[in-house]
Amino acid sequence: MLTEKEITTLNEQLHTSSFSIVEKNAFILSLLKLELEELYQLAKENILIIGFTLDLGHYLSESECLRDLLDVIADQKLKKGTDNPNSNSASLFQFNGKSIFFRLRDNELILGFYHEIKSVIRNENYPFYGLDPV
Repeated sequence: MLTEKEITTLNEQLHTSSFSIVEKNAFILSLLKLELEELYQLAKENILIIGFTLDLGHYLSESECLRDLLDVIADQKLKKGTDNPNSNSASLFQFNGKSIFFRLRDNELILGFYHEIKSVIRNENYPFYGLDPV
């Protein structure tokens, strides 16, 4: 478990103005290597919010491979123009034979199956699962 001081430090690091968008996104991805309990803490403090689309949330709860998925995402190297041409904050990759997308925006990480991406884009109020149900 993270101490209150560690949580405060992570929050300050995340919101430092000296980070470029690429550095900030790399820092966020590095946080995914934390233990799941620590990620729950960060979510409860609104420091790092992780949301899962409905189908991916169901898949993860049935397959119990959340840790593996987060490790794969943490190892992603985002490069402008190769993942999302207008962003350093989105990627598409294969995981267990399935196409997965993720998008970083501020302190939110959204993950889903590729076939769900249009629903997420079209509906700003799309419901997401958090870490708890998954």
